[in-house]
Amino acid sequence: MKNIYKVWVLAAVVLMGTVTTGCERSNEVEALRNPYEPKQQQQQQEDDSEELDEMGKTISAIPGVSNVHKDYELFGDREGYYFYVDQLVDNSDVSKGTFKQMCFLEITDLNAPVMLYTNGYELSRYISGIEKHHIAKYLNCNSLYVEHRYFGESQPEPKTNINFTFLNAEQSAADLHQIVTLMKKYLFTKGNKWVSTGTSKCGINTTLYAYYSDKYGWNDIDLYMPFCAPFLAGTAESSADKSVGTYLKDVCGSGYPAGTNEDKAYKLLRAYPAAIVNNKALRDACLRFYYQAAPDAYLRLIRKYPADIEKAATVGVLYDFYAYLLEKFAYIPFYSWCTMVPDPNDFDTVHPEKDDRLYKIVEFVFMTQKQLEEKLSAAGTSQNSAAARRRGYSVDEIKTIRNSDYGLAYEIQALRELGTLAQDYSLLPAGSFVTPEYCDEIARNNFGTLGYYGDVYTDQWDGGQLMKSVRSWVNTTTKRIVFVYGTNDAWTGGAIDSDNLWGTGTVSVNPANSNVSKIWSMGGLHSHDFLETQLTFTPEASNAIKQALDQLKK
Repeated sequence: MKNIYKVWVLAAVVLMGTVTTGCERSNEVEALRNPYEPKQQQQQQEDDSEELDEMGKTISAIPGVSNVHKDYELFGDREGYYFYVDQLVDNSDVSKGTFKQMCFLEITDLNAPVMLYTNGYELSRYISGIEKHHIAKYLNCNSLYVEHRYFGESQPEPKTNINFTFLNAEQSAADLHQIVTLMKKYLFTKGNKWVSTGTSKCGINTTLYAYYSDKYGWNDIDLYMPFCAPFLAGTAESSADKSVGTYLKDVCGSGYPAGTNEDKAYKLLRAYPAAIVNNKALRDACLRFYYQAAPDAYLRLIRKYPADIEKAATVGVLYDFYAYLLEKFAYIPFYSWCTMVPDPNDFDTVHPEKDDRLYKIVEFVFMTQKQLEEKLSAAGTSQNSAAARRRGYSVDEIKTIRNSDYGLAYEIQALRELGTLAQDYSLLPAGSFVTPEYCDEIARNNFGTLGYYGDVYTDQWDGGQLMKSVRSWVNTTTKRIVFVYGTNDAWTGGAIDSDNLWGTGTVSVNPANSNVSKIWSMGGLHSHDFLETQLTFTPEASNAIKQALDQLKK
Protein backbone atom coordinates (compact mmCIF):
# COMPACT_ATOMS: atom_id res chain seq x y z
CA MET A 1 0.00 0.00 0.00
CA LYS A 2 1.94 2.97 -1.29
CA ASN A 3 -0.32 5.72 -0.01
CA ILE A 4 -3.48 5.51 2.05
CA TYR A 5 -4.96 8.42 0.11
CA LYS A 6 -4.69 6.39 -3.08
CA VAL A 7 -5.87 3.03 -1.83
CA TRP A 8 -9.57 3.54 -1.20
CA VAL A 9 -10.64 5.17 -4.40
CA LEU A 10 -12.60 2.83 -6.59
CA ALA A 11 -11.28 1.83 -9.87
CA ALA A 12 -12.17 0.06 -13.00
CA VAL A 13 -11.36 0.21 -16.65
CA VAL A 14 -11.50 3.28 -18.82
CA LEU A 15 -13.21 4.34 -22.10
CA MET A 16 -11.75 6.94 -24.47
CA GLY A 17 -12.27 7.87 -28.05
CA THR A 18 -15.23 7.39 -30.35
CA VAL A 19 -17.33 4.24 -30.51
CA THR A 20 -17.22 2.50 -33.87
CA THR A 21 -20.18 1.07 -35.73
CA GLY A 22 -20.76 -2.66 -36.07
CA CYS A 23 -19.41 -2.65 -39.62
CA GLU A 24 -16.28 -0.80 -38.61
CA ARG A 25 -15.79 -3.16 -35.68
CA SER A 26 -15.85 -6.14 -38.02
CA ASN A 27 -12.90 -4.67 -39.88
CA GLU A 28 -11.13 -4.01 -36.58
CA VAL A 29 -11.48 -7.63 -35.53
CA GLU A 30 -9.84 -8.72 -38.77
CA ALA A 31 -7.08 -6.18 -38.21
CA LEU A 32 -6.53 -7.45 -34.69
CA ARG A 33 -5.68 -10.85 -36.06
CA ASN A 34 -2.95 -9.55 -38.34
CA PRO A 35 -0.13 -9.69 -35.75
CA TYR A 36 -0.75 -13.39 -35.17
CA GLU A 37 1.03 -14.75 -38.20
CA PRO A 38 2.50 -18.28 -38.12
CA LYS A 39 5.85 -18.25 -36.40
CA GLN A 40 9.07 -18.53 -38.36
CA GLN A 41 11.54 -21.19 -37.31
CA GLN A 42 14.03 -18.65 -36.00
CA GLN A 43 11.45 -17.05 -33.71
CA GLN A 44 10.38 -20.45 -32.42
CA GLN A 45 13.96 -21.26 -31.45
CA GLU A 46 14.28 -17.95 -29.61
CA ASP A 47 11.09 -18.63 -27.67
CA ASP A 48 12.41 -22.03 -26.63
CA SER A 49 15.73 -20.68 -25.35
CA GLU A 50 14.98 -22.32 -21.99
CA GLU A 51 13.99 -25.94 -21.69
CA LEU A 52 10.21 -26.35 -21.85
CA ASP A 53 8.05 -29.38 -21.26
CA GLU A 54 5.60 -30.51 -23.92
CA MET A 55 2.79 -28.24 -22.73
CA GLY A 56 5.14 -25.28 -22.67
CA LYS A 57 6.20 -26.03 -26.23
CA THR A 58 2.55 -26.27 -27.29
CA ILE A 59 1.84 -22.83 -25.83
CA SER A 60 5.02 -21.42 -27.33
CA ALA A 61 3.93 -22.56 -30.80
CA ILE A 62 0.77 -20.41 -30.68
CA PRO A 63 1.09 -17.48 -33.13
CA GLY A 64 1.71 -14.20 -31.36
CA VAL A 65 2.88 -15.88 -28.12
CA SER A 66 6.45 -15.44 -26.88
CA ASN A 67 8.73 -15.90 -23.85
CA VAL A 68 6.90 -18.89 -22.40
CA HIS A 69 8.36 -19.95 -19.06
CA LYS A 70 7.39 -21.81 -15.92
CA ASP A 71 7.95 -20.57 -12.38
CA TYR A 72 9.06 -23.69 -10.58
CA GLU A 73 9.94 -21.79 -7.41
CA LEU A 74 6.39 -20.54 -6.90
CA PHE A 75 4.31 -23.28 -8.44
CA GLY A 76 6.35 -26.44 -8.03
CA ASP A 77 4.67 -29.31 -9.86
CA ARG A 78 1.63 -27.31 -10.93
CA GLU A 79 1.48 -26.67 -14.66
CA GLY A 80 1.70 -22.87 -14.63
CA TYR A 81 3.13 -20.85 -17.53
CA TYR A 82 3.91 -17.19 -17.96
CA PHE A 83 3.93 -15.81 -21.49
CA TYR A 84 3.37 -12.69 -23.59
CA VAL A 85 0.79 -12.14 -26.32
CA ASP A 86 1.28 -9.60 -29.11
CA GLN A 87 -1.54 -7.05 -28.91
CA LEU A 88 -2.39 -3.99 -30.95
CA VAL A 89 -1.54 -0.72 -29.22
CA ASP A 90 -4.79 0.68 -30.65
CA ASN A 91 -7.36 -2.02 -31.34
CA SER A 92 -9.00 0.20 -33.98
CA ASP A 93 -5.80 0.98 -35.89
CA VAL A 94 -3.26 -1.72 -36.74
CA SER A 95 -0.81 0.92 -37.96
CA LYS A 96 -0.12 2.00 -34.36
CA GLY A 97 1.91 -1.19 -33.86
CA THR A 98 1.87 -3.82 -31.14
CA PHE A 99 2.92 -4.36 -27.54
CA LYS A 100 3.37 -7.47 -25.43
CA GLN A 101 0.69 -8.28 -22.85
CA MET A 102 1.61 -10.61 -20.01
CA CYS A 103 -0.53 -13.64 -19.20
CA PHE A 104 -0.38 -16.56 -16.82
CA LEU A 105 -2.00 -19.91 -17.63
CA GLU A 106 -2.42 -22.80 -15.22
CA ILE A 107 -3.25 -26.07 -16.96
CA THR A 108 -5.41 -28.74 -15.34
CA ASP A 109 -6.94 -30.52 -18.32
CA LEU A 110 -7.25 -29.21 -21.86
CA ASN A 111 -10.78 -30.65 -21.97
CA ALA A 112 -11.88 -28.94 -18.74
CA PRO A 113 -13.56 -25.51 -18.41
CA VAL A 114 -11.41 -22.38 -18.41
CA MET A 115 -11.53 -19.58 -15.84
CA LEU A 116 -10.51 -16.19 -17.24
CA TYR A 117 -9.45 -13.79 -14.49
CA THR A 118 -9.82 -10.24 -15.82
CA ASN A 119 -7.10 -8.38 -13.95
CA GLY A 120 -7.55 -4.69 -13.39
CA TYR A 121 -3.94 -4.24 -12.34
CA GLU A 122 -0.52 -5.82 -12.78
CA LEU A 123 -0.49 -9.59 -12.93
CA SER A 124 1.90 -10.04 -9.99
CA ARG A 125 -0.75 -8.86 -7.50
CA TYR A 126 -2.92 -11.91 -8.21
CA ILE A 127 -0.40 -14.69 -8.76
CA SER A 128 0.84 -15.65 -5.30
CA GLY A 129 1.51 -19.30 -6.00
CA ILE A 130 -0.13 -20.26 -2.70
CA GLU A 131 -3.34 -21.83 -3.98
CA LYS A 132 -5.69 -21.87 -6.90
CA HIS A 133 -8.47 -19.36 -7.23
CA HIS A 134 -11.59 -20.73 -5.56
CA ILE A 135 -13.51 -21.01 -8.84
CA ALA A 136 -10.67 -22.95 -10.42
CA LYS A 137 -10.45 -25.15 -7.35
CA TYR A 138 -14.17 -25.88 -7.33
CA LEU A 139 -14.40 -26.60 -11.05
CA ASN A 140 -10.96 -28.23 -11.23
CA CYS A 141 -10.50 -26.15 -14.35
CA ASN A 142 -7.78 -24.30 -16.22
CA SER A 143 -6.97 -20.72 -15.13
CA LEU A 144 -5.99 -17.87 -17.44
CA TYR A 145 -4.93 -14.53 -15.93
CA VAL A 146 -4.45 -11.49 -18.17
CA GLU A 147 -2.57 -8.39 -17.06
CA HIS A 148 -4.38 -5.11 -17.75
CA ARG A 149 -2.82 -2.82 -20.34
CA TYR A 150 -0.68 -0.03 -18.87
CA PHE A 151 0.01 -2.08 -15.73
CA GLY A 152 3.11 -4.09 -14.86
CA GLU A 153 4.89 -5.37 -17.94
CA SER A 154 2.01 -4.73 -20.35
CA GLN A 155 2.82 -1.25 -21.63
CA PRO A 156 1.43 -0.02 -24.97
CA GLU A 157 3.63 3.08 -24.78
CA PRO A 158 7.31 3.44 -23.82
CA LYS A 159 7.76 3.66 -20.06
CA THR A 160 9.81 6.80 -20.58
CA ASN A 161 6.92 8.52 -22.35
CA ILE A 162 3.58 7.16 -21.15
CA ASN A 163 0.61 9.36 -22.01
CA PHE A 164 -2.10 6.73 -21.34
CA THR A 165 -3.52 7.49 -24.78
CA PHE A 166 -5.02 4.02 -25.21
CA LEU A 167 -6.07 3.36 -21.62
CA ASN A 168 -9.80 2.78 -21.73
CA ALA A 169 -12.42 0.10 -21.19
CA GLU A 170 -13.04 -0.63 -24.85
CA GLN A 171 -9.35 -1.25 -25.54
CA SER A 172 -9.08 -3.54 -22.51
CA ALA A 173 -12.14 -5.54 -23.55
CA ALA A 174 -10.71 -6.00 -27.05
CA ASP A 175 -7.45 -7.26 -25.49
CA LEU A 176 -9.37 -9.94 -23.60
CA HIS A 177 -11.39 -10.88 -26.67
CA GLN A 178 -8.27 -11.40 -28.77
CA ILE A 179 -6.56 -13.56 -26.14
CA VAL A 180 -9.63 -15.74 -25.62
CA THR A 181 -10.04 -16.07 -29.40
CA LEU A 182 -6.40 -17.13 -29.68
CA MET A 183 -6.65 -19.67 -26.86
CA LYS A 184 -9.83 -21.19 -28.29
CA LYS A 185 -8.31 -21.53 -31.74
CA TYR A 186 -4.97 -23.06 -30.75
CA LEU A 187 -5.23 -24.60 -27.27
CA PHE A 188 -8.74 -25.07 -25.85
CA THR A 189 -10.27 -26.49 -28.99
CA LYS A 190 -12.78 -28.98 -27.52
CA GLY A 191 -15.66 -26.58 -27.00
CA ASN A 192 -14.58 -25.84 -23.42
CA LYS A 193 -16.93 -23.85 -21.18
CA TRP A 194 -15.55 -20.49 -20.05
CA VAL A 195 -16.21 -18.46 -16.90
CA SER A 196 -14.88 -14.93 -16.53
CA THR A 197 -14.33 -13.51 -13.05
CA GLY A 198 -12.53 -10.87 -11.04
CA THR A 199 -12.75 -9.19 -7.65
CA SER A 200 -13.21 -5.47 -6.95
CA LYS A 201 -11.71 -3.49 -9.85
CA CYS A 202 -11.01 -6.79 -11.58
CA GLY A 203 -14.72 -7.57 -11.19
CA ILE A 204 -15.57 -4.26 -12.83
CA ASN A 205 -13.26 -5.34 -15.65
CA THR A 206 -15.20 -8.62 -15.91
CA THR A 207 -18.46 -6.67 -16.23
CA LEU A 208 -17.07 -4.26 -18.80
CA TYR A 209 -15.79 -7.20 -20.86
CA ALA A 210 -19.36 -8.56 -20.89
CA TYR A 211 -20.68 -5.09 -21.75
CA TYR A 212 -18.49 -4.73 -24.84
CA SER A 213 -18.99 -8.38 -25.77
CA ASP A 214 -22.70 -7.64 -26.04
CA LYS A 215 -21.97 -4.50 -27.99
CA TYR A 216 -19.82 -6.26 -30.60
CA GLY A 217 -21.35 -9.71 -30.66
CA TRP A 218 -18.47 -11.61 -29.06
CA ASN A 219 -19.51 -15.01 -27.72
CA ASP A 220 -16.36 -15.69 -25.70
CA ILE A 221 -17.71 -16.50 -22.25
CA ASP A 222 -20.49 -18.76 -20.94
CA LEU A 223 -20.76 -17.21 -17.46
CA TYR A 224 -19.56 -13.89 -16.03
CA MET A 225 -19.18 -13.84 -12.24
CA PRO A 226 -17.76 -10.56 -10.89
CA PHE A 227 -17.13 -10.38 -7.13
CA CYS A 228 -17.52 -7.18 -5.08
CA ALA A 229 -17.62 -4.95 -8.15
CA PRO A 230 -18.69 -1.34 -7.47
CA PHE A 231 -19.97 1.01 -10.17
CA LEU A 232 -19.61 4.67 -9.21
CA ALA A 233 -21.39 7.17 -11.42
CA GLY A 234 -20.14 10.25 -9.59
CA THR A 235 -22.22 13.36 -9.04
CA ALA A 236 -23.36 16.16 -11.29
CA GLU A 237 -20.41 18.27 -10.11
CA SER A 238 -17.54 15.77 -10.19
CA SER A 239 -16.48 12.15 -10.44
CA ALA A 240 -16.61 11.81 -6.64
CA ASP A 241 -19.36 9.44 -5.45
CA LYS A 242 -20.52 9.06 -1.84
CA SER A 243 -22.36 5.78 -2.24
CA VAL A 244 -19.55 3.65 -0.78
CA GLY A 245 -18.83 6.21 1.94
CA THR A 246 -22.47 6.32 2.97
CA TYR A 247 -22.71 2.54 3.01
CA LEU A 248 -19.61 2.39 5.22
CA LYS A 249 -21.09 4.98 7.59
CA ASP A 250 -24.59 3.52 7.87
CA VAL A 251 -24.55 -0.16 6.98
CA CYS A 252 -21.22 -1.81 7.74
CA GLY A 253 -21.46 -3.41 11.17
CA SER A 254 -25.19 -2.78 11.54
CA GLY A 255 -28.09 -5.17 11.95
CA TYR A 256 -26.78 -7.39 14.74
CA PRO A 257 -29.06 -8.23 17.67
CA ALA A 258 -29.22 -5.55 20.36
CA GLY A 259 -26.68 -5.96 23.12
CA THR A 260 -24.24 -8.12 21.12
CA ASN A 261 -20.60 -7.10 20.85
CA GLU A 262 -21.16 -6.22 17.20
CA ASP A 263 -24.11 -3.99 18.03
CA LYS A 264 -22.14 -2.18 20.74
CA ALA A 265 -19.16 -1.66 18.41
CA TYR A 266 -21.38 -0.34 15.60
CA LYS A 267 -22.80 2.33 17.93
CA LEU A 268 -19.32 3.30 19.12
CA LEU A 269 -18.04 3.60 15.55
CA ARG A 270 -20.82 6.03 14.71
CA ALA A 271 -19.69 8.20 17.63
CA TYR A 272 -16.12 8.52 16.37
CA PRO A 273 -16.46 11.37 13.83
CA ALA A 274 -18.07 13.74 16.35
CA ALA A 275 -15.59 12.74 19.08
CA ILE A 276 -12.56 13.29 16.83
CA VAL A 277 -13.83 16.68 15.70
CA ASN A 278 -15.41 18.12 18.84
CA ASN A 279 -13.47 16.60 21.75
CA LYS A 280 -10.45 18.91 21.80
CA ALA A 281 -8.23 16.58 23.79
CA LEU A 282 -8.85 13.74 21.34
CA ARG A 283 -8.58 16.07 18.36
CA ASP A 284 -5.22 17.42 19.52
CA ALA A 285 -3.87 13.91 20.09
CA CYS A 286 -5.05 12.80 16.64
CA LEU A 287 -3.52 15.87 14.97
CA ARG A 288 -0.15 15.18 16.59
CA PHE A 289 -0.27 11.60 15.36
CA TYR A 290 -1.45 12.71 11.91
CA TYR A 291 1.50 15.06 11.54
CA GLN A 292 3.88 12.18 12.24
CA ALA A 293 2.01 9.55 10.22
CA ALA A 294 1.25 11.65 7.11
CA PRO A 295 3.76 14.54 7.04
CA ASP A 296 3.44 15.13 3.29
CA ALA A 297 -0.32 15.54 3.50
CA TYR A 298 -0.03 17.70 6.60
CA LEU A 299 2.55 20.01 5.02
CA ARG A 300 0.49 20.31 1.85
CA LEU A 301 -2.46 21.42 3.97
CA ILE A 302 -0.26 23.96 5.75
CA ARG A 303 0.71 25.46 2.40
CA LYS A 304 -2.89 25.65 1.18
CA TYR A 305 -4.59 26.60 4.46
CA PRO A 306 -1.99 28.37 6.64
CA ALA A 307 -4.61 30.27 8.62
CA ASP A 308 -6.93 27.30 8.93
CA ILE A 309 -4.58 24.37 9.42
CA GLU A 310 -6.23 22.90 12.50
CA LYS A 311 -9.56 22.56 10.72
CA ALA A 312 -8.06 21.33 7.46
CA ALA A 313 -5.88 18.75 9.21
CA THR A 314 -8.87 17.57 11.24
CA VAL A 315 -10.51 16.65 7.94
CA GLY A 316 -7.35 14.70 7.11
CA VAL A 317 -7.73 12.74 10.34
CA LEU A 318 -11.37 11.97 9.53
CA TYR A 319 -10.44 10.91 6.00
CA ASP A 320 -7.85 8.49 7.38
CA PHE A 321 -10.26 7.16 9.99
CA TYR A 322 -12.81 6.24 7.34
CA ALA A 323 -10.19 4.91 4.92
CA TYR A 324 -8.75 2.55 7.54
CA LEU A 325 -12.23 1.62 8.74
CA LEU A 326 -13.18 0.65 5.19
CA GLU A 327 -10.29 -1.79 4.91
CA LYS A 328 -10.99 -3.26 8.35
CA PHE A 329 -14.55 -4.08 7.32
CA ALA A 330 -13.55 -5.20 3.83
CA TYR A 331 -10.94 -7.76 4.82
CA ILE A 332 -11.45 -8.82 8.45
CA PRO A 333 -14.67 -10.37 9.83
CA PHE A 334 -16.36 -7.86 12.11
CA TYR A 335 -17.03 -10.44 14.81
CA SER A 336 -13.28 -10.94 15.25
CA TRP A 337 -12.46 -7.28 16.04
CA CYS A 338 -15.69 -5.71 17.34
CA THR A 339 -14.54 -6.05 20.96
CA MET A 340 -11.40 -4.05 20.13
CA VAL A 341 -13.32 -0.83 19.36
CA PRO A 342 -12.72 1.58 22.26
CA ASP A 343 -15.25 4.17 23.39
CA PRO A 344 -14.01 7.44 21.79
CA ASN A 345 -15.33 9.52 24.68
CA ASP A 346 -14.14 7.34 27.55
CA PHE A 347 -10.94 8.97 28.84
CA ASP A 348 -9.82 11.60 31.33
CA THR A 349 -10.32 14.98 29.65
CA VAL A 350 -8.71 16.86 32.57
CA HIS A 351 -5.38 15.06 32.33
CA PRO A 352 -5.67 13.20 29.02
CA GLU A 353 -1.90 12.85 28.64
CA LYS A 354 -1.89 10.54 31.67
CA ASP A 355 -4.70 8.30 30.46
CA ASP A 356 -3.73 5.28 28.36
CA ARG A 357 -7.31 5.04 27.10
CA LEU A 358 -6.75 8.16 24.98
CA TYR A 359 -3.82 6.56 23.20
CA LYS A 360 -5.77 3.38 22.59
CA ILE A 361 -8.46 5.48 20.87
CA VAL A 362 -5.89 7.28 18.72
CA GLU A 363 -4.29 3.94 17.90
CA PHE A 364 -7.64 2.61 16.69
CA VAL A 365 -8.35 5.71 14.58
CA PHE A 366 -5.16 5.15 12.57
CA MET A 367 -5.05 1.33 12.75
CA THR A 368 -4.52 -0.27 9.36
CA GLN A 369 -5.80 -3.65 8.28
CA LYS A 370 -2.31 -5.12 8.71
CA GLN A 371 -1.93 -3.70 12.22
CA LEU A 372 -5.34 -5.04 13.21
CA GLU A 373 -4.45 -8.48 11.87
CA GLU A 374 -1.24 -8.41 13.91
CA LYS A 375 -3.19 -7.51 17.05
CA LEU A 376 -5.68 -10.30 16.44
CA SER A 377 -2.85 -12.74 15.93
CA ALA A 378 -1.09 -11.62 19.11
CA ALA A 379 -4.35 -11.96 21.03
CA GLY A 380 -4.89 -15.46 19.65
CA THR A 381 -8.21 -14.46 18.06
CA SER A 382 -9.22 -16.77 15.25
CA GLN A 383 -10.88 -15.38 12.14
CA ASN A 384 -12.22 -18.83 11.30
CA SER A 385 -14.45 -19.38 14.29
CA ALA A 386 -17.19 -21.86 13.44
CA ALA A 387 -19.43 -20.03 15.90
CA ALA A 388 -19.16 -16.74 14.03
CA ARG A 389 -22.36 -14.71 14.20
CA ARG A 390 -23.74 -13.45 10.92
CA ARG A 391 -25.46 -10.24 10.04
CA GLY A 392 -28.97 -9.81 11.35
CA TYR A 393 -30.35 -7.27 8.84
CA SER A 394 -32.26 -8.05 5.68
CA VAL A 395 -31.84 -6.71 2.16
CA ASP A 396 -34.98 -4.60 2.68
CA GLU A 397 -33.35 -3.00 5.71
CA ILE A 398 -30.28 -2.20 3.64
CA LYS A 399 -32.51 -0.54 1.05
CA THR A 400 -34.16 1.56 3.76
CA ILE A 401 -30.77 2.68 5.12
CA ARG A 402 -29.52 3.53 1.65
CA ASN A 403 -32.53 5.54 0.75
CA SER A 404 -32.42 7.49 3.87
CA ASP A 405 -0.62 2.94 -4.98
CA TYR A 406 -2.14 1.00 -7.25
CA GLY A 407 -0.36 3.35 -9.55
CA LEU A 408 -1.06 6.29 -11.77
CA ALA A 409 -2.83 4.21 -14.43
CA TYR A 410 -5.43 3.28 -11.84
CA GLU A 411 -5.94 6.90 -10.82
CA ILE A 412 -6.44 7.98 -14.43
CA GLN A 413 -9.01 5.25 -15.01
CA ALA A 414 -10.95 6.44 -11.98
CA LEU A 415 -10.84 10.05 -13.10
CA ARG A 416 -11.85 9.33 -16.68
CA GLU A 417 -14.67 6.81 -16.48
CA LEU A 418 -15.12 5.05 -13.16
CA GLY A 419 -15.83 7.66 -10.56
CA THR A 420 -13.85 8.21 -7.37
CA LEU A 421 -14.62 7.52 -3.72
CA ALA A 422 -15.97 10.27 -1.48
CA GLN A 423 -16.48 9.66 2.24
CA ASP A 424 -19.66 10.69 4.03
CA TYR A 425 -19.20 13.06 6.99
CA SER A 426 -22.89 13.59 7.74
CA LEU A 427 -22.64 12.10 11.25
CA LEU A 428 -21.12 15.39 12.42
CA PRO A 429 -23.74 17.28 14.46
CA ALA A 430 -24.67 20.91 13.96
CA GLY A 431 -22.15 23.33 15.44
CA SER A 432 -19.19 20.95 15.03
CA PHE A 433 -15.62 22.27 14.84
CA VAL A 434 -15.78 21.41 11.13
CA THR A 435 -18.99 20.96 9.17
CA PRO A 436 -19.79 18.07 6.78
CA GLU A 437 -19.72 20.56 3.89
CA TYR A 438 -16.26 21.78 4.88
CA CYS A 439 -15.04 18.19 5.14
CA ASP A 440 -16.40 17.41 1.67
CA GLU A 441 -14.61 20.39 0.17
CA ILE A 442 -11.24 19.79 1.84
CA ALA A 443 -11.27 16.04 1.16
CA ARG A 444 -12.32 16.41 -2.49
CA ASN A 445 -9.60 18.96 -3.23
CA ASN A 446 -6.76 17.40 -1.25
CA PHE A 447 -7.22 13.65 -0.79
CA GLY A 448 -7.97 10.63 -2.91
CA THR A 449 -7.77 10.42 -6.66
CA LEU A 450 -9.46 13.73 -7.33
CA GLY A 451 -7.30 15.63 -4.87
CA TYR A 452 -4.03 14.15 -6.08
CA TYR A 453 -4.57 14.06 -9.83
CA GLY A 454 -7.57 16.22 -10.66
CA ASP A 455 -5.42 19.26 -11.47
CA VAL A 456 -3.09 17.24 -13.71
CA TYR A 457 -5.73 15.40 -15.71
CA THR A 458 -8.45 18.00 -15.97
CA ASP A 459 -11.71 17.76 -17.92
CA GLN A 460 -11.27 14.05 -18.71
CA TRP A 461 -14.19 12.67 -16.71
CA ASP A 462 -16.93 11.24 -18.92
CA GLY A 463 -19.67 12.52 -16.64
CA GLY A 464 -20.39 9.03 -15.35
CA GLN A 465 -21.71 7.91 -18.74
CA LEU A 466 -19.97 4.52 -18.87
CA MET A 467 -21.06 3.53 -15.37
CA LYS A 468 -24.62 4.74 -16.02
CA SER A 469 -24.70 2.82 -19.31
CA VAL A 470 -23.57 -0.37 -17.59
CA ARG A 471 -26.22 0.02 -14.89
CA SER A 472 -28.85 0.35 -17.61
CA TRP A 473 -27.39 -2.41 -19.79
CA VAL A 474 -27.91 -5.11 -17.15
CA ASN A 475 -31.63 -4.79 -17.80
CA THR A 476 -31.28 -5.94 -21.41
CA THR A 477 -28.07 -7.95 -21.76
CA THR A 478 -28.13 -11.44 -23.26
CA LYS A 479 -25.04 -12.43 -21.27
CA ARG A 480 -25.34 -14.68 -18.21
CA ILE A 481 -24.00 -12.64 -15.30
CA VAL A 482 -23.97 -13.37 -11.59
CA PHE A 483 -22.82 -10.50 -9.36
CA VAL A 484 -21.57 -11.45 -5.89
CA TYR A 485 -21.43 -9.04 -2.92
CA GLY A 486 -20.71 -9.23 0.81
CA THR A 487 -23.00 -7.09 2.94
CA ASN A 488 -20.26 -6.10 5.40
CA ASP A 489 -18.10 -4.81 2.54
CA ALA A 490 -18.33 -1.05 2.06
CA TRP A 491 -17.84 -1.37 -1.70
CA THR A 492 -21.28 -2.98 -1.81
CA GLY A 493 -22.51 0.61 -1.62
CA GLY A 494 -21.65 0.73 -5.32
CA ALA A 495 -23.41 -2.56 -6.15
CA ILE A 496 -24.83 -2.84 -9.65
CA ASP A 497 -28.42 -2.47 -8.40
CA SER A 498 -27.81 -0.12 -5.51
CA ASP A 499 -30.59 2.20 -6.68
CA ASN A 500 -33.18 -0.56 -7.00
CA LEU A 501 -32.53 -3.81 -5.13
CA TRP A 502 -33.66 -6.95 -6.94
CA GLY A 503 -35.78 -8.51 -4.23
CA THR A 504 -34.69 -10.15 -0.99
CA GLY A 505 -32.86 -13.26 0.12
CA THR A 506 -29.46 -14.72 -0.74
CA VAL A 507 -30.14 -14.74 -4.50
CA SER A 508 -31.73 -11.69 -6.13
CA VAL A 509 -32.79 -11.84 -9.77
CA ASN A 510 -33.05 -8.74 -11.93
CA PRO A 511 -36.82 -8.38 -12.46
CA ALA A 512 -36.18 -6.83 -15.88
CA ASN A 513 -33.75 -9.50 -17.09
CA SER A 514 -33.49 -13.05 -15.76
CA ASN A 515 -30.04 -13.42 -17.35
CA VAL A 516 -28.63 -11.28 -14.54
CA SER A 517 -28.73 -12.09 -10.83
CA LYS A 518 -26.95 -11.20 -7.63
CA ILE A 519 -25.79 -13.31 -4.70
CA TRP A 520 -25.71 -11.72 -1.25
CA SER A 521 -23.51 -13.01 1.55
CA MET A 522 -24.76 -11.63 4.86
CA GLY A 523 -21.70 -10.39 6.73
CA GLY A 524 -19.49 -11.23 3.74
CA LEU A 525 -16.23 -9.43 3.02
CA HIS A 526 -14.43 -8.01 -0.03
CA SER A 527 -13.48 -11.45 -1.28
CA HIS A 528 -13.98 -14.24 -3.80
CA ASP A 529 -13.24 -17.04 -1.33
CA PHE A 530 -16.66 -18.66 -1.39
CA LEU A 531 -15.23 -22.00 -0.23
CA GLU A 532 -14.26 -20.34 3.09
CA THR A 533 -17.81 -20.37 4.36
CA GLN A 534 -16.98 -19.44 7.95
CA LEU A 535 -14.62 -16.64 7.02
CA THR A 536 -15.95 -14.73 4.03
CA PHE A 537 -19.22 -16.27 2.82
CA THR A 538 -22.30 -17.74 4.42
CA PRO A 539 -23.11 -21.35 3.51
CA GLU A 540 -26.21 -20.13 1.67
CA ALA A 541 -24.19 -17.75 -0.53
CA SER A 542 -21.46 -20.33 -1.10
CA ASN A 543 -24.01 -22.91 -2.25
CA ALA A 544 -25.66 -20.40 -4.58
CA ILE A 545 -22.29 -19.67 -6.20
CA LYS A 546 -21.63 -23.38 -6.60
CA GLN A 547 -25.01 -23.92 -8.24
CA ALA A 548 -24.28 -21.20 -10.79
CA LEU A 549 -20.88 -22.71 -11.55
CA ASP A 550 -22.30 -26.22 -11.81
CA GLN A 551 -23.87 -25.23 -15.13
CA LEU A 552 -20.36 -25.18 -16.60
CA LYS A 553 -19.86 -28.84 -15.76
CA LYS A 554 -22.66 -29.96 -18.05
